[in-house]
Amino acid sequence: MSHRRKLAIEGGVPARPAPINPLYRVGADTRNRILQILDSGELSTWYGGLVVREFEASFASTIGAADAVAVNSGTSALHIAVATLGLLPGDEVVVPAACYLSAASVVAQEGGIPVLCDINEDTYVMSVEDLERHITERTRAVIVVHFWGCPANLDPICEFARERKIVVIEDCGQSHGSRIRGRFTGSIGDFGCFSFAPRKHITTGQGGMVTSRTARGGALIRELVNKGKGKGWLAYNRLGFSYAMTEIEAAVGLDGLLNLTAEVNNRRVAADTYRRALSGTPLRLPRDPPWGEHVYFKMPILVPEEMATKRDLFARAIDAENISCRVPHPPVWTIPWLAKYAAIHNRHYDPGLYPVTGWLLPRMVEVETGPNMTEHDVKVSANAVLDAWNYICERN
Repeated sequence: MSHRRKLAIEGGVPARPAPINPLYRVGADTRNRILQILDSGELSTWYGGLVVREFEASFASTIGAADAVAVNSGTSALHIAVATLGLLPGDEVVVPAACYLSAASVVAQEGGIPVLCDINEDTYVMSVEDLERHITERTRAVIVVHFWGCPANLDPICEFARERKIVVIEDCGQSHGSRIRGRFTGSIGDFGCFSFAPRKHITTGQGGMVTSRTARGGALIRELVNKGKGKGWLAYNRLGFSYAMTEIEAAVGLDGLLNLTAEVNNRRVAADTYRRALSGTPLRLPRDPPWGEHVYFKMPILVPEEMATKRDLFARAIDAENISCRVPHPPVWTIPWLAKYAAIHNRHYDPGLYPVTGWLLPRMVEVETGPNMTEHDVKVSANAVLDAWNYICERN
């Protein structure tokens, strides 16, 4: 400990001169294709242009979905999937208490009630056991979030849900390329929802994708994405939205899809590097669950319970080293407007119902795994996290 370097939070030199930005550089072929799109003047068309349709077909083929429809954001993807339910007043959709807010907010957008479910202590994703006690006769769907890129145990969830005619929506916003018993996330539930925002395994700047287990589901999604219109120009079949993806975004997405395997491999290597560097500490880092492969959108790190009050200082010390570090999104029940919305609909979020979420999230930080990280970059990040932890321990 006495030989530890002086950290940036103490006035020392940061481990990295500047943070790594989540930039994405397309290859020469994609750059030429983008120029062709610009020269054509056709940047977007109704129901998806030629490049959008190619991206959709390639994405569906890659993950093994029946259909895929490109949209303008991951939140739009979730909203469209929920919109297929045709929710009525009092209808419920179960979401994990630990997730990005969009999984719950899109339910409220459609007038439904987000019902919260606890997470698994080891994987930080939806608890199969806890899910069952939140199902009622009003449950229409379950949104399963593959948080941080860890796949949830979907097989028992799907079996349970389909016996009760409950729709399963996968939130794959952080799980591109993750597999469950050999099958890609996004191909197992009724719908899969992907985000292509910065730092994701595939990025288009913004953008997203909705995948469907059936061709019929894909056709419904395509109508909803395109203002509720059918194939005819005047075929206003249903209430819809304007969520279509542009041609240039699709070209960038195709480039990312070609690089997906390499990106997943890089992030899994980064996870191994963090585990090796921190193996001598009491910090807990995730591994693959028994049923699938983690793709580490970021690396969540759990501090020991007795050090929970030091979590925020730990995060600041890491971030000061120009290592991207955040505390995770707060438990969903703490979002004031959502809790008020639920209460208006006679659903009160009792933190006692989600003890694992309430126990774990306040003890966690999340650090970078990519993109644009070389093997050296990851080692710098991992060593900086270790130095920050030693700093925290010295102050305890």
